Amino acid sequence: MRAGPVLLLALLFAAPAAHAAKVYRCPDGSYADKPCGEGQRVVTTTKRHTVSPDADRQCVALADDAEDLARGKAEGVTVQRALKQVDESGLPYEKRTQRKKFVVKVYQAQGSAAEVRSIVEADCVTEKKAEAAKEAEQRAAAARAAKEQALNTTPRGVSPGGSSVSHEEQRRIEQCESVKSRIESLRKQLRAGGSADTMDDLRDDESAARRQLSALCP
Repeated sequence: MRAGPVLLLALLFAAPAAHAAKVYRCPDGSYADKPCGEGQRVVTTTKRHTVSPDADRQCVALADDAEDLARGKAEGVTVQRALKQVDESGLPYEKRTQRKKFVVKVYQAQGSAAEVRSIVEADCVTEKKAEAAKEAEQRAAAARAAKEQALNTTPRGVSPGGSSVSHEEQRRIEQCESVKSRIESLRKQLRAGGSADTMDDLRDDESAARRQLSALCP
């Protein structure tokens, strides 16, 4: 069902606050009380959807500005005159450029000053939500990157005193422990006894292991 903007908004203001209606701004610039195709935009005049108190204040201020411009347009202020006022405002170049874009956007919007206000505020809230989601995603990505970097740079081992050691140092410590275990095993075999040749071989192996231990673990 389609209805004129004035009728729809009148019904909207008359509805109880607990049952705030939705008005859909259609791609062709008309308004309807039901979804009206791709590009539809919900415009509410009895209930605001906010992202945060700060974002709400920013969007309300922007909507107030848009309503003032739309009223000026309705009273006969041309877009050329509105843009000239921006040029004469003394704002820095970048802010003047942004302001002109906003003025043109408001003048291109269809509907009454109240309708334009609702459209601008709804657009502002949508943009704020998108920005907040993007910032949250960037923070999460940065946290993941920092975590991965920390994992990649964490030392592989820790010395007996608790200080971090390099990969090479950790490898040397492991080799020392392995040689110590081998020497202990050879000593047990020597205590167990055996043939003369076996005992000579065991003593030679122990001597070689001790030399290796001395070189690895000074």
